[in-house]
Amino acid sequence: ASSRFEKDIDPNLAELAIDRACALICELGAGEVVDGTIDVYNKKKEAGKVVVDANWINKFLGTDLSKEEMKRCLDSVD
Repeated sequence: ASSRFEKDIDPNLAELAIDRACALICELGAGEVVDGTIDVYNKKKEAGKVVVDANWINKFLGTDLSKEEMKRCLDSVD
């Protein structure tokens, strides 16, 4: 539990984690999963923004990408 606070792990990932756990339970035949989720943590954390310099990134990577190309690449990761 202390690791969660030290590393500032996103509490919004809990739903993704529980969905994965339920999928594994079904896949392994280890139980029955029912519909619905009860979330008692009502403080959703907003996604943060990272500000970077496109010139620095190109210099660091040895590339010549436009800001639009960088954005497209980063958006595809999500």
